[in-house]
Amino acid sequence: MTDILAMSREAFLAEVKGRVPRRWADVDFAGILGQIITWSMGHRRSLEVQPPGEQFTVSFGLKNTGHVLWAAYPRAEDGAKFVVLPRLFPLLADAKRTTILNAVSNVSPNMQIRPDALLQVPFYTLGTDSPMAGFLELLGKALVIARTHKPAAA
Repeated sequence: MTDILAMSREAFLAEVKGRVPRRWADVDFAGILGQIITWSMGHRRSLEVQPPGEQFTVSFGLKNTGHVLWAAYPRAEDGAKFVVLPRLFPLLADAKRTTILNAVSNVSPNMQIRPDALLQVPFYTLGTDSPMAGFLELLGKALVIARTHKPAAA
């Protein structure tokens, strides 16, 4: 694990611990984050850890493009969330956005995300095998789309 990643991870988990409501206190935030980091490290040819910024984030982005694939943010209402393709998602063509939104149903069938909104997934939804597998599938699709994204012609 790189120094930036280790420091970001520690700061993120400390911030989550200070914010998580009692209702979500049993969520394994470190374990969930660890699984996503492990998946991301398995794609080192395409992904690299990003600096944490000012919000105690942990994130990975595509090498050479600047597109963030995912970022984990602490938040008060449920402890933490993942945001997938935070800057790129609203800019995607309808078909690509639909592909990603359809993959969300494998994470949580009841999750509704508007096509023009950020794609946010609460950590607590990933606490079991099936939603985690769906989220990893979602990240895989997002990675393919981000690698092939070409900005719209002006």
